Amino acid sequence: MTEASNKEIPSHNPYICDLDEDGVLRIKVPYTEKWDYYYLFIARYAQRNLRKYTETGDSKYEDLFFTQVDFLCDELVDKDGFAVWQHDYSLPWYDFDEKPWVLGLGQAVGMLVLLEAHEHTGKSHYLKYAKKVFRSFDVEMDEGGVKYVDEDGYTWFEEYAIKPPPHVLNGFITILQSIDEFYEYTENEKALPLWEEGMETLRDNVHRYDNGYWSLYDQLTFFPSTMSYHNMHIKQMKELYEDTSQDIFLEYADKWEDYKKNWLNKFRKSIGRGYVHLKTKGFTGCLKRYYCHWRYHKKGK
Repeated sequence: MTEASNKEIPSHNPYICDLDEDGVLRIKVPYTEKWDYYYLFIARYAQRNLRKYTETGDSKYEDLFFTQVDFLCDELVDKDGFAVWQHDYSLPWYDFDEKPWVLGLGQAVGMLVLLEAHEHTGKSHYLKYAKKVFRSFDVEMDEGGVKYVDEDGYTWFEEYAIKPPPHVLNGFITILQSIDEFYEYTENEKALPLWEEGMETLRDNVHRYDNGYWSLYDQLTFFPSTMSYHNMHIKQMKELYEDTSQDIFLEYADKWEDYKKNWLNKFRKSIGRGYVHLKTKGFTGCLKRYYCHWRYHKKGK
């Protein structure tokens, strides 16, 4: 096992993270005493260690990279022509308790990590696994994938592949960008049409994520985004404009940037988030949720 100091283990609010005895990143499942694996964070931790290895040449980071990557390979669940990482614990953010469930964002970032491992080593099995993960974006949720086609015929790639689908904005965009990167690396003939379908959905529906004073996190709870997610949305809109030259993305990047300049908008964002909590959970439910959150972090590791 390759050791990592506590300072090198990433913190993912609202998750508490640690390394298991084999050096694989794990989380303390909210709001429980159970430790388990969240494949998105494992993939991001792998990317972080590969960057550090590239910067420093220190082999411990390369070892940690492959510890995460090989664990991801071992954890893939083969389906009918595709593969997914499945989670077997409750999803508290959406009060979702059906198991297992698939995280589309984890599929996207995990796929890119497998491509990085292939590029780094030339070993064909990493590319084979990446292609299996990619196919999950062409499989609808009812069949175990992460694609959802709505009543208007729009194709969504869900960060959380659950019913009802939340349509999380930052996750949808990241998946689209990952599909584009997969196409650039593999020239897979199915990747470009999927990206184009998703981009059409985003272009025609981005207005739904604007509430007049802030960006929305999703289309299920209609939460006004936290400041960090609002900033992420702005960054993603700018990236999409740079990649596609489509004015609508720059329009929303500028609009959401302007929203931040008004202190009243920031205040309304906070009030709006509280209102959604009260509306969906009730006063008692909110107190219980906040207590569970406090207790989870109070006890720590």
